[in-house]
Amino acid sequence: MEKNKFRVRDTLENKWVNANILLDHSGLLLWSFGGSHDLVIDLTGIRYVVQFFIGLHDKHGKKIYTGDILTWAHLPDDPPCVVEWIQKEACFACECPANTNYNSWIDSSCEIIGNKYENKDLLV
Repeated sequence: MEKNKFRVRDTLENKWVNANILLDHSGLLLWSFGGSHDLVIDLTGIRYVVQFFIGLHDKHGKKIYTGDILTWAHLPDDPPCVVEWIQKEACFACECPANTNYNSWIDSSCEIIGNKYENKDLLV
């Protein structure tokens, strides 16, 4: 069984958190080992965003995470979409602007071109 994979974005510092990270039942905790002492920081506020690996890879074999921006070569007229957890459908899917075709499916023909935190300019 593969371990759950995720990454954490610090929206205040505008960078990825580079530390040992532990998710527990009460929220997200950051465990940083390697300094002069162990540090535990509660990351459950809005400053930190958890992006989960959805279990799929793009056409280059790159892991797809929530918040990633995807395109499809065979759908050149469709704008980029963002991978999100869709609660009402209980699945990961792409959310696209309302005035275009809704790509609810994600498959290995897609390509990751960025993520919604670092590449907002890619979203129409």
